[in-house]
Amino acid sequence: MRKAVISLLLVSAVITGCDSAQHSPASTERQEGGPARQLTDAEQLRISDAQQRLLGSCMRRQGFEFWEAERLTLAQSRTLGYVLDDVGWARMYGYGSRLQAEEAAARAANPNLAYRKRLSEQRRTAYDEALDGGIDGPRLSVEIPGGGTVRRRMGGCAAESEKKLYGDPREWFRAEKVSSHLRSLYVPKVLADLRFVAARRTHA
Repeated sequence: MRKAVISLLLVSAVITGCDSAQHSPASTERQEGGPARQLTDAEQLRISDAQQRLLGSCMRRQGFEFWEAERLTLAQSRTLGYVLDDVGWARMYGYGSRLQAEEAAARAANPNLAYRKRLSEQRRTAYDEALDGGIDGPRLSVEIPGGGTVRRRMGGCAAESEKKLYGDPREWFRAEKVSSHLRSLYVPKVLADLRFVAARRTHA
């Protein structure tokens, strides 16, 4: 639920129209000799910050200005499950709805959008190519659980940053999208579970 709020905020998704509807990292990390595990909120935040810095550094090397997304606090980026028992957090952030509204406003006011708009048509094309490969750049696609296909452009600085962070951008994209769409398989079963229904009625 809250994973959407701490998405990587790749500007390519905002500027050039990534076909994916969401960027909800369901990351896992494999310790040497140990099993994979889900990253903590703090680790997710570090990765988000790292990717923004890599994107900014790469875009500036290509001769463009780039503004990194504003950093979220750890409290703002916490993951919510089916039950939120932190009354203080809910009073401050409204079960996440206020954060989602702030995120939408931040996207609309993204300085990268205004900067790209001021560029000439030729420079705008070059900007897009530098960012994610542009309209003719390489694309990735993956079939997601529950049906459907998610696609995105994958070139330029976006590909470079993900290669540095994850090693194989294609494999990362596949794993991230499949894992982040697993909810469609298990959420209906959870909501229909009599134990869940009973607990919800008890605390309603």
